[in-house]
Amino acid sequence: MDKLPFIRSVSLKHNGISDEHEREILQLMGISKIKSLDLSFNKMYKLGDKIGKKLRDEVTHFEWLDLTQNEFSIYVKDVKEKAHGFNIAILNGLKK
Repeated sequence: MDKLPFIRSVSLKHNGISDEHEREILQLMGISKIKSLDLSFNKMYKLGDKIGKKLRDEVTHFEWLDLTQNEFSIYVKDVKEKAHGFNIAILNGLKK
């Protein structure tokens, strides 16, 4: 990925991404060149909490993150609270 300087946006919507893909998604979120990440319409559930922790503790480079239409439940609130001033879409809502 470091040799691909023009990748700024990654769309992985409708890819069947689930909690089993935690390592790959968290690694992808750590790539500072990526400013926009679309993970909508997947099957993430508990991964929402891990994403929230990553947003709180490490990730400050995102401008947009789309997590709509996933299988989040109690984890959604945690993700919203941990965004660092960028646009985050969860469950058809937009938080800033």
